[in-house]
Parts: sequence; C-alpha cells; structure tokens
Amino acid sequence: MPVRKSILKPMAMVRNQGQSFLEYTMLIIVISTALVAMSTYVIRAMNARLGQ
Repeated sequence: MPVRKSILKPMAMVRNQGQSFLEYTMLIIVISTALVAMSTYVIRAMNARLGQ
C-alpha cells in the first residue's frame, strides 16, 4: 500500500500545479481583456479633455 501512495501523491501535485497554472492564465486573460476594453474609453476621455 505505501507504493500506491507514493505514486498517487506526485500525480495529485502535478494536477494541482496544472490547475493553478490554468487559473492564473485565465486571470491574466480576463485582466488583459478588461484593460483593452477600457483603453477605448480612456483615450476618448483624454481626447475630450485635450479638446476643451
């Protein structure tokens, strides 16, 4: 039985590391998308201020 635990434990660690990587990747994608979407409004606001 100890042999199975030693095999399963690293597999669980690899799975957790993979999940963490995916979570961080999704977080970066969401933040990037929000920044790109906001850039249009920021540019418009800056142009409006400079145009006054």
